[in-house]
Amino acid sequence: MEQNNYNLGVRSAEGEAFSAGIAYVAIPSDVDRGKYIRECYRTSTVSIFSEHNGFNNRVPIDKFSINFIKFPDDVNKFGTAVSFVLDPIHKKPIIVGIYHSGDEISNLKENQFRFGREFKGKFIEIAGSSEEGYISLNVITDKGGKVSINVGSKDESGELDVKISGSVNITASCDTNIKQFGTFNLATIDKDNEEQFSTFEQNSKQHIFFDEQHNINTDKLSINDGEEPFLLGKKWASFMKDFIKEVGGSTVTTALGQMPLLNAEQILEFENKVDEVLSTIGFIDK
Repeated sequence: MEQNNYNLGVRSAEGEAFSAGIAYVAIPSDVDRGKYIRECYRTSTVSIFSEHNGFNNRVPIDKFSINFIKFPDDVNKFGTAVSFVLDPIHKKPIIVGIYHSGDEISNLKENQFRFGREFKGKFIEIAGSSEEGYISLNVITDKGGKVSINVGSKDESGELDVKISGSVNITASCDTNIKQFGTFNLATIDKDNEEQFSTFEQNSKQHIFFDEQHNINTDKLSINDGEEPFLLGKKWASFMKDFIKEVGGSTVTTALGQMPLLNAEQILEFENKVDEVLSTIGFIDK
């Protein structure tokens, strides 16, 4: 086992143990590592080795500290450095603190907190700074990685509230998927005039827009995979007026010579009705 010369030259009296000191998380040599670690988490105890008190099993460790200890890879190495004191009644060690090992360097700054774990190139961290006014959640891996937020309630009354006094920025290098089983509502409100707003509402059967002006800018718009082209209202109206004038002004050959159509006036009346067909709220471009 790797040795550490902390308190080198200090020796306790024969048969006695130091009442406090520095030790290292260790693994017994006669157990399966995976099963042993699972038992440590279940019972909130670990094994430690100190230079002067030797090896101790089932040493209590608090719920917070056990989240940040590192177990050694094998029985010949040390894990996290910890401090301990002896229970004055039973003379058994109790862990009271955890420390950086000799090969660890802290990048913590003043007015900052930082909690992280690393395993085989995968790194997760929660950090924050009251001085700089931020809190961050980082997941860094070569493959995969996930952040999960779950609010569960049997009666489906749970809520997730996010309030931002500023902007919201979301960037995804791949797909963005949003799913809901009720109704999705989106409102955009003028900060200076709350009566000025637009809304979008969606459920499993319909989309509802409400705004003063709705623009769709695209090179091609298809509805239900349709292939039939839209009519351009103004061009169609101009064409129909010209067509009606041409038909209404037609003549027919009779015994008396060229005569206008008997219903020419009725045909020309259709010209005044063309504009009634044009929409006043829906517009398209060529």
